[in-house]
Amino acid sequence: MKLKQIPWNKGLKKGDHPSIDKIGFKKGNQWAFEDGHDVPDEWIKRRKEETDKNISIKPLSARRRALNRFKNIDTCEECKSKGTIHRHHIDENLYNNERSNLKFLCPSCHNKIHKNWLRLKRDNIGRLFAMISIDDFHKSNMRLAEMIKKHSLEKDTWFAIEIDGREKVEQIEELSLMGFNIAAHTESHAHLSRIPINDAIHEMAFPKQFLEDITGQEIEWLVYPRGRYNKEVIEAAKEIGYKYGRTTKLLDLSDMERGGCHLSFQRTEYKGIDPFDWAKQSTMNHYWFHAFEVERYGLIDKIEEFLVWYKKTYYLSIQAN
Repeated sequence: MKLKQIPWNKGLKKGDHPSIDKIGFKKGNQWAFEDGHDVPDEWIKRRKEETDKNISIKPLSARRRALNRFKNIDTCEECKSKGTIHRHHIDENLYNNERSNLKFLCPSCHNKIHKNWLRLKRDNIGRLFAMISIDDFHKSNMRLAEMIKKHSLEKDTWFAIEIDGREKVEQIEELSLMGFNIAAHTESHAHLSRIPINDAIHEMAFPKQFLEDITGQEIEWLVYPRGRYNKEVIEAAKEIGYKYGRTTKLLDLSDMERGGCHLSFQRTEYKGIDPFDWAKQSTMNHYWFHAFEVERYGLIDKIEEFLVWYKKTYYLSIQAN
């Protein structure tokens, strides 16, 4: 990608580039995205150059700057326990960060508050709404598919696979025939905010039409490769016909910016807590992972345990209705 030849912050606003609100802290001597991905060397160099010139750089979003005022709070306002603290927005508006609208709660108390509305809809067998998604092509996707189908959770599961290869397309067709949902993951796993918008439109539009043709499903979900997108990408995706977009964030901002718990990677936000334990404490209802990470880190047994927990948590008895 050709970088704009302008100072880091000049003329840029939230949404112009993910770095403008994602790079804003330093881990040792290394700048990094909040989701753990490395920052391109060009951006590190640009950042250092502008800092050396004493240019005022404020890449953090207004929302994060507001919340940073309360980062030292470590006690739950309900049960008074110390440890991991969630911020609860009383009016459910994530951008209203006045102190009067915030409650600081442990994961357990936060879950209790959200229990009445957290899972927004039920189907005819009494299932609370939640979902699982698996990103990227990998041969072991089929092993995971068999495991998920054994628990009768194929209707809860979306596979998001790029389509730039015969083997990938054949796997998508097989998964669809097994009863799994399919999401778009662009044509070639393109980082949508780092390519010209016309190229991004093609990367989003072609797989939607192609996948609908070969699976017979309506492709409603777009999973942004590596979680990279911007406002222009979102608007184009909506025009193409996508209803939902999944990011790598740990919160939901809108239907096109739905977050999820990353189960197969130890993210810095988990603060050393096992990803599966973190997910079970979280108020989020979308869980995702990569098959290659499951294989690399030997997580197959943990995935099996998670599926048992998932079904117990989200499937209610018919009598409960």
